[in-house]
Amino acid sequence: MHELAIMQEILEIVTQNAHDHGLHRVTKIKLVIGKLRAVEPECLDFCFNVLKEDMPLITKAALEIEIKEIGNELYVDCIEGD
Repeated sequence: MHELAIMQEILEIVTQNAHDHGLHRVTKIKLVIGKLRAVEPECLDFCFNVLKEDMPLITKAALEIEIKEIGNELYVDCIEGD
């Protein structure tokens, strides 16, 4: 399940960016994933919900995943918080 490693890296990036921008809490994370990336959105969502429980900054965050029909991209499109 490579989705676990992917989500761990995403949450590290989100945490670093949140700290860099002075956020005390992340409320939403939006990812964009191309179908050719071969990532299962349901698995990614499951990993997100498991991992965020140990991360106070992200515990209340929602995950939104946009799937691109054509493409190989995988990136954090947006981080919202306060």
